[in-house]
Amino acid sequence: RPINDLQHQEVGGGHKSIHDDETAKAAGFADGPPVHGTVHFSQLTPLLLRVYGKDWFERGTISVVFRNVVSHLKPVKAFIEKPKVGASQVRVWMEHMDGRLVFDGTASLQ
Repeated sequence: RPINDLQHQEVGGGHKSIHDDETAKAAGFADGPPVHGTVHFSQLTPLLLRVYGKDWFERGTISVVFRNVVSHLKPVKAFIEKPKVGASQVRVWMEHMDGRLVFDGTASLQ
């Protein structure tokens, strides 16, 4: 399981991050702080590299809508649709192990 290495990130500007234990608990997240979106995106990277190659790192774009929270150390599965011939955009999504949607959206090259 990937480790949420951003869990202990310090946030400037005198405010707390929803990703720290205290703030998450105060906001009602019983299972702990939610994982940063960047952690989710990193799980898509190997899949996007298969589709777009190294161009993904230079021209890749991603747009998703988060649907359900993922708490620290909770396993998830990342998916990418098989691209249609000539298509520049693919659907991407992530699910909890029980099938609940974490996010869905699209990825493409600019």
